[in-house]
Amino acid sequence: METDIRLDFLGRALQKCSPPNEAVTLVGHAVGGFCPFAVNEGVAVYLDTSLKRFEIVFPACGSSNSAIELTIDEFEKYSGFTSWIDVCKEWD
Repeated sequence: METDIRLDFLGRALQKCSPPNEAVTLVGHAVGGFCPFAVNEGVAVYLDTSLKRFEIVFPACGSSNSAIELTIDEFEKYSGFTSWIDVCKEWD
């Protein structure tokens, strides 16, 4: 089963698409520690274009009290993202 869930680095789209109790089953991480790393097979990761305005981002790392400091280039590399999308329209 392929699951295509659009998400930003805070996991906001997942919370809108699926109940929080389904996050671990669908993606591999609980809401609050939701991240684009080590997701379940078949889950596509999308990065929001609004992130490109930052030199450094701090995505969650699988638990509610963890994050990692990454450049945008590193975030692209380590997330294995599918593509950039515009979820946060008119953020600027």
